[in-house]
Amino acid sequence: MTYVQIDDSIYDHPKYADLELEHIGLIVCGVTYCNRHLTDGFVPAAVVRRFGSSGKGTRYVAALVAKGLWREVDGGYEIVGYLDHNAPREEVLRRRAELSAKRAAAGRKGGHVSGKTRSNPVEANEANGKQPTKQTLKQLASPLLKQNEAVSTSTTRSDQEIPPLVPPRGGTNQKTKQPKKPRPESASPCPPSDASEGDLAAWRDRWGIPSPRDEPDVAQFIDHHRARGNTFRDWAAAWRTWKRNAARFRDPPSGVFPRGRDLVQPRLDEPLWKVGE
Repeated sequence: MTYVQIDDSIYDHPKYADLELEHIGLIVCGVTYCNRHLTDGFVPAAVVRRFGSSGKGTRYVAALVAKGLWREVDGGYEIVGYLDHNAPREEVLRRRAELSAKRAAAGRKGGHVSGKTRSNPVEANEANGKQPTKQTLKQLASPLLKQNEAVSTSTTRSDQEIPPLVPPRGGTNQKTKQPKKPRPESASPCPPSDASEGDLAAWRDRWGIPSPRDEPDVAQFIDHHRARGNTFRDWAAAWRTWKRNAARFRDPPSGVFPRGRDLVQPRLDEPLWKVGE
């Protein structure tokens, strides 16, 4: 974006005293057009007609010509005294070329400094008065690490090994890898009703469940879980739980209030002629 110079006394200068606000606006539009397109003060007539939404630029330019502010030339108008306050086209192009060359040189210089910093970061930090960063220290330590690896694989004396220049990564507090725990066995059902006696006996032996001949509750235990389709990971634990619950229900502890069925059943067993007494 470029800028144009306009006299800050344009609103009360004697040569602009008789002009309306529209004439001042036309002057500003003409000067900015010349500065942008580097026409050295020339404004084409077609451009003057396009100034403003009403298209009255041609009507207002006659007053500027009459006052001697603009001069009518072939193909348009010339702003009188434009080059007295603005640089000509050749000067503007020369300044732009010089600025572009300075920016290019600065870019090349910055790239050279950046490459030097990457190749020798310590000298660059000392020149700039900065402390070395972690990345810089890592770059410096890289050759030492390689030297340490080379020295650790060979010895200069047959009876003594050269100690490493840099301690090994992780130190001596490295955690040992723990063995994986075995996965628990998945839940399984009890043998179905049509299972053979041999399969049923093998299943009981696996889980330590006694035979129904030795423990009457075993048959009820198996039928109960068959009917419900229950599955367990540990049938031995299920059988022990069953035995504890059966013992608790069969022999309730002292002090437990009897259930209503236990109170009514003795009366039902008596003859009816005794109940009414």
